[in-house]
Amino acid sequence: MGVAALHATGHRGVIACHDSDILNYDREMLWRLCLPVVHPGMGYVFAKSYYGRVRERMYGRVTRLLVFPLIQALREIFGSTPLLRFLAMCRYPLSGEFAADSEFLRKIPLAADWGLEIGMLCDVFRHAPAQRFCQVDLGSNFEHKHQHLGYDPVTGIPDATSGLMRMAREVTRALLDHLWADLGFSAEPRKLERLADTYLAIARMLLTRYAHEAMFNGLEETSAEEMGAITVFAKMIEEVTSECPPTPPSPSTLPSWNTASQRLPDLGPKLCSIAVS
Repeated sequence: MGVAALHATGHRGVIACHDSDILNYDREMLWRLCLPVVHPGMGYVFAKSYYGRVRERMYGRVTRLLVFPLIQALREIFGSTPLLRFLAMCRYPLSGEFAADSEFLRKIPLAADWGLEIGMLCDVFRHAPAQRFCQVDLGSNFEHKHQHLGYDPVTGIPDATSGLMRMAREVTRALLDHLWADLGFSAEPRKLERLADTYLAIARMLLTRYAHEAMFNGLEETSAEEMGAITVFAKMIEEVTSECPPTPPSPSTLPSWNTASQRLPDLGPKLCSIAVS
């Protein structure tokens, strides 16, 4: 809604977005994020943030425990497609902070759920040359409010409507929808059946490395908790892949501003009137 309101008012320049739950926020984060897009000598149209998520333990659990091994599993099964290579290059695919040229952003559809960040990266890949995309280091020990994992650690039963499990499901669904749009999974349903097992094998390997990193840096030991998480994530991936329809779906997004304003010419004035009231 914020992006749409800026488009409606005719904003030209840069639009920046960052999460509202950053506990150690500093204005330097904002100018670091915007500089590559603002600077006339750089020419980027989209800057994506990355940062460390370490306090007494390693956080960024959906990124570390789900997205990284899931992208590796998809590359192993479907090959290293251009989209998957691009996503694998991203240091923090689920970061909520980005800056973009407003004209470029008018062409990008936005998801209305947790698929927003991964879906936006997929669309940036489609609409922008690689040399006009960059990643910006916003510093280490980025402190967000932490969500619960969303499953019972004793029974392993997930709650798909809350916590990180809801986020994980929507991220997985968005990633598969975008990749499906590129490849057409309906022609190779047996490959999708291998995804959960392939993910689990890779995630277990990464868990060992995370445990070694924690030991090396004197961080809290969380291997048992994270093993439970990847087991639940694997079950979720199996459920999501089994729900895939026989024909490729369209990614679940709102229309781009260009599309919406063409089909609803009074959308801009209505948004402006709401903002004023």
